[in-house]
Amino acid sequence: MTRLFQALKNFKWMACATILSGLLGGVSTQVPHTGFLAWIALVPFFYCIFELISQNAKKKRILALCILFFAFYYLITDLWIFLMYPLDFLDIPHIEAFLFTFSGWIITTIAQMIPACALVFLAALLSGFFVRRRMGAAAPFLVAAAMIVNEWFTTLFWFGVPLSQLYLGQAPYYPVIQTASLFGANFVSFLIIAVNMAVVLSIRLADRRRLCAVVALAVFAGNLLFGIVFVAVQDALVKEGEKVVVGAIQANQDRNLKYSASNLSYLRELCRDLTAQAAAKGATVVVWPETEIPLKYSGNENSTLALFSSDLAEELHVDIVTGVYYTDGDSLYNASVLIRSDGTVDEEVYCKIHVVPFGEYMPLEWLSKLLPGISDLPLDDDQLSPGQNIVVWQTDTASVGPMICYDSPYADIARLSTRKGAGILTNQANDSWFEHSFFKTVHVAHGKMRAVECGRGFVQAADTGISTVTDWAGRTVSATEPNTETVTVGELTIRTHRTLYVLIGDAFIYLCISFVSFGACAAIVIRILEKRRTAAEKDPSERENF
Repeated sequence: MTRLFQALKNFKWMACATILSGLLGGVSTQVPHTGFLAWIALVPFFYCIFELISQNAKKKRILALCILFFAFYYLITDLWIFLMYPLDFLDIPHIEAFLFTFSGWIITTIAQMIPACALVFLAALLSGFFVRRRMGAAAPFLVAAAMIVNEWFTTLFWFGVPLSQLYLGQAPYYPVIQTASLFGANFVSFLIIAVNMAVVLSIRLADRRRLCAVVALAVFAGNLLFGIVFVAVQDALVKEGEKVVVGAIQANQDRNLKYSASNLSYLRELCRDLTAQAAAKGATVVVWPETEIPLKYSGNENSTLALFSSDLAEELHVDIVTGVYYTDGDSLYNASVLIRSDGTVDEEVYCKIHVVPFGEYMPLEWLSKLLPGISDLPLDDDQLSPGQNIVVWQTDTASVGPMICYDSPYADIARLSTRKGAGILTNQANDSWFEHSFFKTVHVAHGKMRAVECGRGFVQAADTGISTVTDWAGRTVSATEPNTETVTVGELTIRTHRTLYVLIGDAFIYLCISFVSFGACAAIVIRILEKRRTAAEKDPSERENF
């Protein structure tokens, strides 16, 4: 009884430490200027996991710690869903809005917890298997690889919200994130996990304490030093490179008025004034937010939107990247078009590839029966179709690779645009739905990571902010304050070289998948051989055959 009581007491402090670890990890990705916490936030969780492994504890206890960590981690990173309450842009009762935002928060948390817990629990079991056979050196790498695979996994399905990656909190510290240009942003997460692991091992392994501490310091300092030197060298190499001045307008329109026909005339004049301000500051490419003037466009240059934008572009001698609703037969897309400075409209239309579930289309029709007010969703009048093609526009001053809002958290579009020749990347967004959360800063962080991965300048125009001009190294050239009517203008260097990440893509992710898979296969093979050896030792007649 005493031993059982002591075991429960020990697990209680492990549970508390794990919850703290999850909370700190989540905060480090969401709250501005707390990214430094990520480098130590996972220590309590990893320490408890390896403590249970060393004790050969029951599997359900290891699983319980995984559930606790990821539950509180995702409760923090997905809190922006609940903070959309009271959904005043939908004409539904507050109780219904509360039920929707709260249930969405919890369901999204659970949906992300399941694969995360499964992968890390598997890695923990494999780690225990190898530790008991004196092959414990593989254990930290198995857990780290599993966590990276989980970060990547969230980008594959609509219910995976790629807004929870560990690397997001590092975006403000540009020297720290330069290794993303080598193996992608997830590699930055891997380095964070590696440092946390090394700290844990320095605590647990008395005979190797100094070595593990040195490894933790070396990984952190080495990554930081690489970033400082890399940026300095690259700046020197492209100092005399071709430049382009870009601008982003921020109309700061009330989301309820924006889609009102009575507001259309005022919105046009506002866009005209803001674009003129950007042009007066030297911008030759001006980016408008997502569907800033919400009219439908079918490729007809005589359409109302095309005529207005064409006249404005020609008058101000600027290229305008504007958002539209593009119709193609029976399909409707959230799209982007280029109005050239000579007034012509580029024939290629970029259609948003990663449309937002519940915001732009309804993935679960049956949900509207449970919550009747949700029938008012999607937020657009019609369900939108996803685009399929990457588009790069060639202008007189730069080649432009467009993205729209929810596209920027996905690295594939920016990478493929760069492969196709984009010299700068643009993102048009409408983040007005998230005024009470840190979503806007997280969105900016994704843009910085895409800039570093591809080595390209990045321009984000958001209707209510934050609008930014970011250089190839993830440094903010200029930015707006949220919820202000303004423009931001900055100069970017046109870069043509391809980063290693653009060339090899997600090779590092595939390496992590292979490592976890190989570990699982190796464990199975070793286990089979052990059983055969045991059987042979019990039966002398079989020993010779074995």
